[in-house]
Amino acid sequence: MNFAGAAQTGKSIKGMFKVDQVTTKYAGIFGWLVDAYTKNLLKEGQVIATESLAVLDRVFDVLAQQDYDKGRQK
Repeated sequence: MNFAGAAQTGKSIKGMFKVDQVTTKYAGIFGWLVDAYTKNLLKEGQVIATESLAVLDRVFDVLAQQDYDKGRQK
C-alpha cells in the first residue's frame, strides 16, 4: 500500500502515522499538527533538519575553500 492509499483508508504504514480523527474532525490541519506534535514527529523533523543544515554548511565551507584556493593559484 502506498501513502495515498494509506491516507484514504486511514491505515498506518511504515513512515506514516494514522491521524486521530477525534483530534482532527473539526480542527483540520491544525488538528493534524497537534496530533503530530503529541507523537513527537515534529521534534524528529526538527532534529533531522538541523543535522541536514549542519552537513550542508560543512559542504559549502569546503566548496568556498576550494574556490578560494583556485583563485590564489591563478
